[in-house]
Amino acid sequence: MIERECESGFHYIDPDTYATEHTFAISARFATTAYQAAKKSLETREPWMIMPRPGGHHAGRRGWAMGAPTLGFFIFNYVAMAAQAPLEEGLKVLIIDFDAHHGNGTQDIFWEEPRVVHIDIHEEDIYPGTGRVTDIGGENARGSKINIPLSPYSGDPEYIWVIENIAKPIIEAFKPEAIVVSAGFDAYQGDLLTRLKATEETYEAIAEMLRSIWIEKKIRALVINLEGCYGEGLERGLTAYIETLLGLRKRERRARAAPPPERVTITLTYIMEKYLEGAYNDRR
Repeated sequence: MIERECESGFHYIDPDTYATEHTFAISARFATTAYQAAKKSLETREPWMIMPRPGGHHAGRRGWAMGAPTLGFFIFNYVAMAAQAPLEEGLKVLIIDFDAHHGNGTQDIFWEEPRVVHIDIHEEDIYPGTGRVTDIGGENARGSKINIPLSPYSGDPEYIWVIENIAKPIIEAFKPEAIVVSAGFDAYQGDLLTRLKATEETYEAIAEMLRSIWIEKKIRALVINLEGCYGEGLERGLTAYIETLLGLRKRERRARAAPPPERVTITLTYIMEKYLEGAYNDRR
């Protein structure tokens, strides 16, 4: 469909997303790059990062995903392409998405795939309107999709609480063999499209967790895909994340962990109690 749309030159294919005569070729190259980056990471056990513009996590199996009204600027889902390589090797894959918008396309693609645990931290009630805390995967993969919607104006305390109380226990139970990251920095305070208030500390904390897992658990592949950011976060948040991931920056903890709203916390706790113990042991 995208190849066909590009024959018409520049035009909008939905209210958000446009195509030009070059869109198909460029997007296809990024898709190939994401897959090959994962292959290289499997070979070398080194982290790889790809920086497509725009990102890809809103693009689903058939384009528009989970009832979203548009593709949200995106064309193909590069995180899904990266995850495909370790899946072909029979490995268990963790996808963690910390873009401020829900990765509805990624969740759509792996909704029925129990070998993929997808942790998605996002702002509630903004585009694309998906990612409810009760969305936990399809019939064959229930409990493998973890949605963590944060209230507007949540910041470092809420992110740190989520990392320590939700992400780390799930990852420990799942024991992933490969990690693919949707790295969005639009939760950074002051972004024009969101109302979250994360600072460098949030991205340091996420990177610190991933670095620890990558080194201590001997993860076979780590691939990072740049998603959204429309302001200062692309400079400050991305820099903090990369420097911490590579061990070039030591995190100085400043914020005190604080839980999200009680309704979210209660639901997350229920899901973890119901699915965490033994839920991931036989997924191959």
